[in-house]
Amino acid sequence: MSYLHTQVFKRRLFANITHFCFTGLVLLTVLCNPTLSEPTLVNRREAQQTTSSLKRADRRNIEQLIYQADTAQRNDNYPEAEKIWQQIIQRQPDAIWARYRLAKILSVQGKNESAIALYRQIIQQAPKEATAYIELGNTLQVESWGRSESIAEKRLRQALPLYRQALELQPDLVESLAWWTRLPPEKTILIVQQDIQARPKKTAIDYLLLWSAIRNSRNTLESRETARQNSPAICQKYPETCRDEGRSNPKQEVEALQQAIQLAPKLAIAYEMLGLSQSELGEYSQAAGLFKQAIALNSRRARTYYQLAEMLIAQNRVEEAIPVLHQAVQVEPDTTAFDTMFWWSRNRQPVVQLSEALIRERPNPINYYILGNLFASRQFTLQAHPRYLALAFNAFQTSIKLDPSSAKAHERLGYVLAGQKKLKEAEAAFRKAIQINPRLKVAYTNLRNVLRAQEKFDDAFQVFLAEQAATLYM
Repeated sequence: MSYLHTQVFKRRLFANITHFCFTGLVLLTVLCNPTLSEPTLVNRREAQQTTSSLKRADRRNIEQLIYQADTAQRNDNYPEAEKIWQQIIQRQPDAIWARYRLAKILSVQGKNESAIALYRQIIQQAPKEATAYIELGNTLQVESWGRSESIAEKRLRQALPLYRQALELQPDLVESLAWWTRLPPEKTILIVQQDIQARPKKTAIDYLLLWSAIRNSRNTLESRETARQNSPAICQKYPETCRDEGRSNPKQEVEALQQAIQLAPKLAIAYEMLGLSQSELGEYSQAAGLFKQAIALNSRRARTYYQLAEMLIAQNRVEEAIPVLHQAVQVEPDTTAFDTMFWWSRNRQPVVQLSEALIRERPNPINYYILGNLFASRQFTLQAHPRYLALAFNAFQTSIKLDPSSAKAHERLGYVLAGQKKLKEAEAAFRKAIQINPRLKVAYTNLRNVLRAQEKFDDAFQVFLAEQAATLYM
């Protein structure tokens, strides 16, 4: 957790723990976790195979079934959603994505044994699908809830090799490990440490796991402290929620990651996570250096650039942060993260000036795209909506003139046009974005909203079906 997001995180932690007490946070999150919501590694290959299969089996019928399943899920009618997904699997027995969705529906109903069996099937079909190992590990742990502590410990020990396998396949998933164990945080750390000691050969992945367990422990303890301070009633009703088993030391996180780096000096994610831990100790300069090392090892991960920019802004080094943000957007045009970064910039006008200066120096489509995102951010549109939307419109238009093949620029232009109530023009921009990149999910969502605003409900439904066919694997 970065310095800049500490307060937000604490508020979210408290909200989460409250939600857990009354509605079952874990099961809901297992179903809806955006990081792990869909398979990752099998996407392209299986998409090609399944698409042709869907055409032979009346794809439209499958799409309608998916729509019905999603509708049932949104209405909390999980038995109906389960029934429909079973039908889809009967029609497409080799579709991994369908088994994945069904497993999540089973989990939220507490049918963990059935979900576990499905995840095992997915792993057998796609042994390189990293998220399936994590979901299986999470579900094993959730299955122990309400049972004895010895069973919870057994399930955690079963989950550890699954988490390890996932990280071997995709190390950056370490941020997504949930640790749904009902065990006290300190005992969780002890079990992970024992597991590492029992292994004949230590690896960097072992210490990434330990870092994650320590970090989860600290976050859990912080959430409990927040509950004690803000809601004594929760603690009275759910004493285990507020129970404190000691304090986790952030320095332990640093030590674990240093071990990982010693074993794997070129493991970029270890440097990045070490940077996060150092930032929480207030070592912003040191954290920035670690993020730079991570970028040197892996220059294609946009998140690392954003974290580096955060550290620079935290040190009031805004002029250094802006070029870093420009690099991030070139790697991955993530407008949400970009907007978030500028939210934390206390003085936004210099940021604009620096962006404009970079455009004068390098008038390329990416830099105009960045400037457009800045003007389209809520921070500016809330201040003077029409003016800044007009500036954003001009920036996106220029970006498109320089690079007509940018789907993201067309999508953002549509977003601005919708904000200006130019719905037909926005519709055309979104359709152009989809034409260029049929897998750009946000373009479908915005296009549906624009069509509904024009009362083109049949067209909106057709867009939904097209979205399902194109983005099932994302």
